[in-house]
Amino acid sequence: MMQMMTPTRFIAVLTLLLLTNIVHAASFNISPLRVTLTPSAKTTSLTITNENDELLSVQTELVTWTQKDGNDVFTPTNDLIISPPIFKIAAGGLQTLRVALLRPMGQEPPREMAYRLFLKEVPPPVKPGQQGVSVVMRLSVPVFVTTQGNAKPQLNWHAEKSPNGDLVLSLNNSGNAHVQVNSCDLREADGQVLAEQQLSSYVLPGQKHSWPIKLNRSWQGSQIKLNVRTDSGDSSVVLPIN
Repeated sequence: MMQMMTPTRFIAVLTLLLLTNIVHAASFNISPLRVTLTPSAKTTSLTITNENDELLSVQTELVTWTQKDGNDVFTPTNDLIISPPIFKIAAGGLQTLRVALLRPMGQEPPREMAYRLFLKEVPPPVKPGQQGVSVVMRLSVPVFVTTQGNAKPQLNWHAEKSPNGDLVLSLNNSGNAHVQVNSCDLREADGQVLAEQQLSSYVLPGQKHSWPIKLNRSWQGSQIKLNVRTDSGDSSVVLPIN
């Protein structure tokens, strides 16, 4: 079980971080930030940019991405291939990656398939006499494979009071495609804002996710208006409070 950090311990950790000598901290960007593959587009490319003033080494990994009880689950996969899997980029340079779908597409899956591409920096060897901490960078890119042209999420929202008087907002995605929930606001019937919150979560098809919502004041209403912003569009719905 995770323990709360006491103020004394927090100050000690913060002081240690401030006094730590960072001997290596890389920086690189990837574009695009999300990949979608289809039967007619089984390959795509990504570009990695090295923003450092020294050589950058990167190792990649492709995994199947599922969810259980609101948590991400990653498992090894042979459905996709990436080339090159390990590479080096000169200072300020670029590297193009190719991602290809190997999974046979003879039978359409009932829903969109999800994967993750991880890119992890391979830190340079420690120089003789060098002391300090190396900060290793790791990026993750969602990869979606859809074989149905009309694949889309189906969002079913639910709100209930939490024991502390705030709200718990839940989403059941009963569609056949993912949704990325970016942010939301909750309002009373007269339009007054009760909460505004960044959610920044993916919910895969057939999965559920819940968020604790901190209200900005005490409230005892029986229904609430939810305005939500997602990668499939903005929507509004009035929810009863259970």
